[in-house]
This record gives sequence, C-alpha cells and structure tokens, in this order.
Amino acid sequence: MKRTPYAATATAATALAGALIAGTASANTAAGPEAAAPRPGRWDFAVTLDDKPIGRHRFELAGDPATGEWTLKSQAEYDVKILGLTVYTYRHSATERWRAGCLAQLEARTDDNGDVTSVQAAAPPGSEPPTSLRIAVRSDDRAIAAAAAASAGQDARGCQTSYAYWNPGALRQRSQLLNPQTGRLDPVQGSALPATSLVVAGQPVQAQGWRLRTPKGPVDVWSAADGRWIGLDATVSGDRRLRYRLP
Repeated sequence: MKRTPYAATATAATALAGALIAGTASANTAAGPEAAAPRPGRWDFAVTLDDKPIGRHRFELAGDPATGEWTLKSQAEYDVKILGLTVYTYRHSATERWRAGCLAQLEARTDDNGDVTSVQAAAPPGSEPPTSLRIAVRSDDRAIAAAAAASAGQDARGCQTSYAYWNPGALRQRSQLLNPQTGRLDPVQGSALPATSLVVAGQPVQAQGWRLRTPKGPVDVWSAADGRWIGLDATVSGDRRLRYRLP
C-alpha cells in the first residue's frame, strides 16, 4: 500500500478535500443536508483500514456563516502495520481559507510514506469572491512533480473548492475538486446514496450519503439530517476499505 489518495482522506475532506469540485458556488436550495449551511465545529475521526485501526484525522472549522469566511485546519496520521511492523505511514496537515463559498488560500504538507509534497494556493488580492487560484507544488514524488511542472504558471480559473466534506451543499455542486495532496484539479462525479444508519459516538444516526467518483476510486460522504458531516467510506489501493467514524 504505497499511495493513499487525499480524496479518500479528506479530505477526508481535504473537503476536504471537500466542497471539492471546480465550478460555480451558487446556493443549493434543495431540502435535506445539501441545503444546510456549514457551521463551526470539530471532528476527530477514528480511521480504519479493512476494519483495523490505523490512526485519526482531525478537522477544526472556524468562521461565520453570515460573512461566508471560513478557516479549516486538518491533520491526519496513519500507521499501517502487519504483524506488528509498520509498513506504511501517512501524515497530512492543511489550512484552508474560504471566502464567499470559494477557496481563497491553501497551505498543505503531505508525507506519504517518505515522499513529501507541499501545496500552496492563493487567490489574487482583493478578488471578491476569489476568481482564480495560483497553485504551487513541490514534491519528492516524481509523478506529482512532473504534473506540477507541466502546469506551472497556469492559474485555476473560476471559483475553486477542495474536498470540503464539512460542506455537503457545496460538495454536491462541483465537477472538479482541488486535491490538497497533489495540487491537481481532480475531475469528480457525484450521485446520491440510499439512506442508512451510522453509529456516531455510540448512537445510531440516520445518514444520507453522497458518492464522489474520483480518479482514485469512490468516496462516500455521510451526513446527518441536519447536514452535519458524520462519516466517510472510501476504496483505496488494492480494493481496501478506508473508513472514518466519530467515536
């Protein structure tokens, strides 16, 4: 297991992620969690791989729904072990700043089993809402570095979002999302999932799901009826199951 896509972690949710698909950021007026506005909060997800604990992914969202300005900080730590020996490590930290439903600034660092990648993105000063992002990437990973070099100097035009799992309304409106692990704009397709029940803090909660089909595999994002993000399931390398749950 060499590579764990950020789309399966989030950001999960990188959200990241994340509302993470490029396009417009118009308000969604439909009923249900997709219409719920984001609100400040913290998530401390326990992460499992094929039902075995491998670490945690923490998110903290601060801001004001009235102004639409948000700051999201996230930190992930995974350690995959076989027979007590660590065979894979993953560390990710990111800070995202949002204005008017668009990503305005991103600083992220990922250590993917020894390959370190740094991603920085920023909107032009004074643009309201942000109308583009200048993305800079430095990476030990040859594929990521090559892709970044090929697109160097090209701004991502329009209102951009990341894998913002904490904002299900925005997540459902996008066809591409900025991947904070690679700096790429990932094409995605979304569809609703049948309602189910998830255990949250020891209690069953009715959950509504949204499936993101990403270049690395599907990501299922689960929200409560009031729009709160409560879980994530993703298929990663080798058809293994990555799962986020609130203990």
